[in-house]
Amino acid sequence: MALQDAGVPAGAVLSYRQLRRDPQVNARGMFREIVHPVFGLETRSASIWERGQAAPPLDRPAPCFGQHNREVLMGIVGLSAEAVDELERDGVIANEIQALGD
Repeated sequence: MALQDAGVPAGAVLSYRQLRRDPQVNARGMFREIVHPVFGLETRSASIWERGQAAPPLDRPAPCFGQHNREVLMGIVGLSAEAVDELERDGVIANEIQALGD
């Protein structure tokens, strides 16, 4: 405050905990709560690029290990379901369930 009173442009340096509790930061929607299928409720900071009315929020959790294997390998790469099944059987790729030891 002393710097600002002296005409020096300055602001507070806050810890993450202080920032998370700041009413102005929260009023601007800087933090979002997202439910992750494995880890549960997590608080994340919003992207600076999604400010404004036109940009949709990124309200999705991070993907789980291997979650999009089939979508990518079949839908983008063009492999057949049988080819992806073979890659899974051979241990070339895995999904989140296999990674957890099921």
